[in-house]
Amino acid sequence: MEPASSNQILAVLTEQVSALTKVVQKLQTGQEALLHKERSRAESTALPPSPSGSMIQQVDLPAPEPRVNMPERFAGDRTRYRTFITACELMFSLCPRTYGSDSVKVRSAISLLSGPPQEWAFQLLREGSPLLTSWGSFVRAMNPIYDDPLRSSAALTTIRHLKQGRRPVEDYISEFRAVAADTGLNDVGLKDHFRHGLSEQLKDELARIGVPTSLEALITQSLVLDQRFRERRQERLSNAPFTSPRRHEPSPVFSPRPTSSSSNPEPMEIGTTKGPLSPSERDRRRSQNLCLYCGQPGHLLRGCPTRPPRPSERGKNHPTIASLQSVVGSASTHLAIPVTLQWGDRSVDLNAIIDSGASNSFFDSSLATSLAVPTQLKKKPVPLHMVDGSTLRTGPVTHETTLLKLLIGTKHQENLQWDIVPSPLFPIVLGLPWLRTHNPYIDWPSNTVSFPSCHCRVHCMNGSKSEKVAFSTYPSSTLPPKYSEFQDVFEKKGVDTLPPHREYDCPIDLLPGAPIPHGRIFNLSVPESQSLKDYIEDSLTKGFIRHSTSP
Repeated sequence: MEPASSNQILAVLTEQVSALTKVVQKLQTGQEALLHKERSRAESTALPPSPSGSMIQQVDLPAPEPRVNMPERFAGDRTRYRTFITACELMFSLCPRTYGSDSVKVRSAISLLSGPPQEWAFQLLREGSPLLTSWGSFVRAMNPIYDDPLRSSAALTTIRHLKQGRRPVEDYISEFRAVAADTGLNDVGLKDHFRHGLSEQLKDELARIGVPTSLEALITQSLVLDQRFRERRQERLSNAPFTSPRRHEPSPVFSPRPTSSSSNPEPMEIGTTKGPLSPSERDRRRSQNLCLYCGQPGHLLRGCPTRPPRPSERGKNHPTIASLQSVVGSASTHLAIPVTLQWGDRSVDLNAIIDSGASNSFFDSSLATSLAVPTQLKKKPVPLHMVDGSTLRTGPVTHETTLLKLLIGTKHQENLQWDIVPSPLFPIVLGLPWLRTHNPYIDWPSNTVSFPSCHCRVHCMNGSKSEKVAFSTYPSSTLPPKYSEFQDVFEKKGVDTLPPHREYDCPIDLLPGAPIPHGRIFNLSVPESQSLKDYIEDSLTKGFIRHSTSP
């Protein structure tokens, strides 16, 4: 007779298990009915005393077995293998009479297999393998095939990166215990990993009160602390006074400030008599390089001499361009000449501003750093005063360049030192002392400068005839020529102050006691982190932001 196929064997086993299950359920139901009747009869009829005076002993019937759900079928997934074995052993322990022998245990487990594990077990059945004689031998035979050999290392990796985050500590404990069983770590190692994964709030509190000595004590303490924190958060929310949002509340109206008849109001201020330019007039002034404020040539809007200072500019000390405003003033009326600086084996072509209002020659500190210009300490720090008489916020000038060779044109050359100041708008300034020494001749109609003085012929040009060097009335810029009429838009002047307060300042009302939302933290690279630090320092210096006073 040919051996039955796998499907036939499975069908037979399934039918047998189903029949056995039905029989067991019927027996359990009948047993429960008998027990109920026996208890009812015992309560209604008292037992007669025995001849010796003792009561007749009752026979203790076995308690019925609970109804247990069958484990899920196992199809070969290594991550589900240990769960399947544990579920089978739990079922066997709860129903010891149903699964009283190893043969029933093994065959019940085989009936719950599917896929490759089922084929493997059916082959053992056909062969009559001795592995099926006991439950322990059957499990030991399955372990090398379906148990995860890297379970311990995977558990160690998981537990190292396991974090509580914002979830309750109960969820973190459940996940931690599920992973910790496979790590093989002792109590000390598990306690260290558990504490490391707790939220920052819990770790801070444990640091204050002390960390328990055992893992179980640490888990219990964490549960208590986390529960208290959640209760306090709920209390703060419930006790916080409710304030309705001011959506339809009108903004307060401020009366306009009184102005004298001699001062002209700013064109863009609300309530002034001088309105904005019409589109045609704005286009005309731009096409003819006229000031957008007064309509006169020779300067731009930011350098207009008739334009009154903004409220935020009155009496302010702007550190970003402080050294320039103290010595050079407006950007649009300055004379810039091309120069060449040489030191060592280096040569750099730049543009220098000539200004008679500068008390000395100045070199921007950022440019000096980027070009690696050699500098040295001044013998005596020199205080630098602003136009309004106040001192420079960055303090006195403490550094200067070494002697650098300055070339103007092809013939004029000299050795010169500059004071180092923060001056990003005008990186190089030739001030009044330089003008007095060289006494250059400036031809404004032709936009040229020459050096006919005796000092220059003897010391700077070695007796050569003076030449004319062209200059421009705007600072050097990489701005394309077609955008030259918008030069003031690209200047850094004026960007170091906040806009003035207007009539329609819009407040942002915060709800008292409202929880602060948590945002995701992103890792920054070294250049990104440095840029962020520079931005924060610059904003703090300008007064755009201030240090937080929040707890």
